Amino acid sequence: MLLVRPRGSFRQGFDVLDQGGAPVGAFLGSAWRESGRIQAGGEEWEFRRERYRRLSLAGPQGVYAAAERVSLWSGRWRLTTGGQAYELVKGGWFSRRYELLAGDAVVGELAPRGVFGSKAAVELPPQLPPAVQVFVIAVVMTLWRREQNSASGAAAGAAGASS
Repeated sequence: MLLVRPRGSFRQGFDVLDQGGAPVGAFLGSAWRESGRIQAGGEEWEFRRERYRRLSLAGPQGVYAAAERVSLWSGRWRLTTGGQAYELVKGGWFSRRYELLAGDAVVGELAPRGVFGSKAAVELPPQLPPAVQVFVIAVVMTLWRREQNSASGAAAGAAGASS
């Protein structure tokens, strides 16, 4: 199991720790857009949004991993890395939990710790390289942030409409 610990007061990044508390990797995010740097395995990678429906992990050799939303109406994201394909699937309509599927088998899970916090407990396949594990976590954290922003925007709109 991995633990995600937010970094800084504005939570623009996070550290990924193993069960013993040793660092596995880190994400250093931008405050302005869905981008940042991933550090893992002694290397640094670029996390970026290519389109609203696609996030990628790139290094000196090009794109190393990518996650693309299957459809506008679906909570499913197709993850590709090293010739392997996975799917990130939301655990339920009102759930923040995501499952990582290989075919029909659940091979990983990312679940928040607490209702509104940005800490998370993560189970991912050990065959995924550390940079890809941090990338998967960054994708889910990006989706959580999108949900939070759209919910707060909807609440502000409703409050403004009732004034």
